[in-house]
Order: sequence, then structure tokens, then C-alpha cells
Amino acid sequence: MTRAPLAGLLWVVVGSACIAGYPLLFYASLTFGSIATCTVVSLGSAPVFAALVERTLDGKRLSLPWLAGTIVAIIGVALLAFGSSRSAEAPATNLPVAIALATAAGLAYTFQAYSSRRLMALGASPTAAMGALFGGGSIILVPLMFALGAPLVMSWNAFAVGLYFALLPVCAAYILYAKGLRLVPASLATTFSLSDPAVAAILAVLVLGERITAAGWIGIAVVAGGILLASLRTTAAGVRPRPARVASADTAR
Repeated sequence: MTRAPLAGLLWVVVGSACIAGYPLLFYASLTFGSIATCTVVSLGSAPVFAALVERTLDGKRLSLPWLAGTIVAIIGVALLAFGSSRSAEAPATNLPVAIALATAAGLAYTFQAYSSRRLMALGASPTAAMGALFGGGSIILVPLMFALGAPLVMSWNAFAVGLYFALLPVCAAYILYAKGLRLVPASLATTFSLSDPAVAAILAVLVLGERITAAGWIGIAVVAGGILLASLRTTAAGVRPRPARVASADTAR
């Protein structure tokens, strides 16, 4: 077996494990903390992990706008985390456990994005890359569903909801996410994903009755500003954006 197939197999294994691990860790964190807090921590930590991974494995220099924007966005998610709480009917929280599980989920989220990008750099299409990762992840998750997911198939309503989440928020969303990864680095893509905590927090307020203080609403605005700043390009101070690794692979083909 040549080096490229071996490398592809490695990233399929890593990415599949993270595809399976992310929801398990994230939903476990919800047992101990609010939706807003756990979403903020899991996705808020992902850009930091992504930067460390790209710097360590790719030797990639990070642009000043990305650095400034990510710092601003992380400040925003921190404000949101401390400015939100569960509804009065929700069980008591265990914040340290929730943060630990959500941070581990953020690391898994980072490696699933990085793995899909590496697969595309090796020549896989976005659909093929995500299909390989989700196919591998299903090998782990499907047995767990049969062992623990009885409520999912107890009624047609529950099954329909599960099918909806599988097809739209998961399948369609990740294919679009993979297409975006062809054009931007994983670190920038994960910074964009910081919009998720803000949206999740707003939905938690509107649908589930969770509460957000003034600091939380300020945090949502700061997140939006940070994402906008991170998306800017600059060539000042000797910092020049490097062509994406995937773009180079596409040109070679």
C-alpha cells in the first residue's frame, strides 16, 4: 500500500473516532450544564485547538486578523457562558464536569474538521470525505444506538425527529461544511463555528426557557464582531495568508 492510501486510512480512523466521540461527549456535558454553556465551551475551545493542530502538524503561520478575531470571539463566548443559566425546571449543574466534557468535545470537533480537510488534500471530494468519516463513525455509534437508543424507535414521532436530525442538521450541514473547508483553513472554519453558541443560546431562550443576562447578550454581539474580524485578510507586518493545502492539491490534479 502506498503512502497516500495509508495516510488517508489514518485520517479516516482519526476522523471517524472524533465523529463518534463529539456527540457522545457533548450530550454527556448537557447532563451537567446548560445548553448555552456547553455549546459555548465545546465550540469556543475548537479554534484554539485548531490553531495548535495546524501549527504543530502543518507548521502554519496564523494571520493577525484570525488571531485578533478569535481572541475577541472567545471573550464573547466566555461572556455568553457566564451570562446564561438553565431553566428553573432543569436539574442542578456540575460546572467543572460540564466544562471538562465540553472541552473534550471541542477537541474531537477540531480533529474531525482537520481530518476531513486532510482527506480532501489527498484528493477526496467533500462528499466522499464526509461519507468516509460518518461511515466509520457509524460503526461505533450504531451498536450504541441499538443498546441505548430504545426511546428513539418507541414511536413514529421520535423516529421522525431522529431521521430529521440525521439528514438535515447533520448530513447536509457537514457536507456544506466540508465544501467550505476546501477554501479556508480548519482554524478559520472553526472560528466561524463560534456563531453556533450564539444561535444555540438564543434558541435555548426562545424554546427551552433558559435565561441570558445582559452580559450574555453582549457576548453574542462580541462573538459576531470577532468572527467578522477573523474573516479579514491582511498582508501587513509581513503576515501573508498561505494558499490552502487543499487548493494546492486541486491545482496539482
